[in-house]
Amino acid sequence: MAGERTINMLIVDYEKDNVDLIRKNLKRLIADLGYNLFISECFDGKDALETYKKHVDSGGKYDLILMDYNMPTNGVNAMNSMDTTLAMRKYQRENNFDKTKVIMQTASDYDDAQKFREKKYDDGTPNGTPLFDAVIRKPITKEKLKVVLDTYLN
Repeated sequence: MAGERTINMLIVDYEKDNVDLIRKNLKRLIADLGYNLFISECFDGKDALETYKKHVDSGGKYDLILMDYNMPTNGVNAMNSMDTTLAMRKYQRENNFDKTKVIMQTASDYDDAQKFREKKYDDGTPNGTPLFDAVIRKPITKEKLKVVLDTYLN
């Protein structure tokens, strides 16, 4: 029945305008699909990791994480998107949590982001697993989000 499922998402982007655009498009799309939506927003990698840990440690689960590819690393203890995602993957493995789908979003470095997507991390499997599940180009439109949701929220 429509409206019963809640989609839990974590959006990580250092640009508030990007987060606002994604949230606006997600709300429209999720409403069209008849679901409820819960969004956590973070503006840097360290905050994203802490938010993720707190959410899953309290029994929550993110259906999807949208992570900006070019997270700035200026500032104390700043983490870029690769380090953040690696830390999340390590935390999932160490605590036997399900692997959350991470979609990398980028405005300009699509080819570089695709190369990082194909990099493997050590998840205990013989050949490792790709760090990111997909890469999409900004701006993140309603149409792009629909493809992501159709693909990764089956």
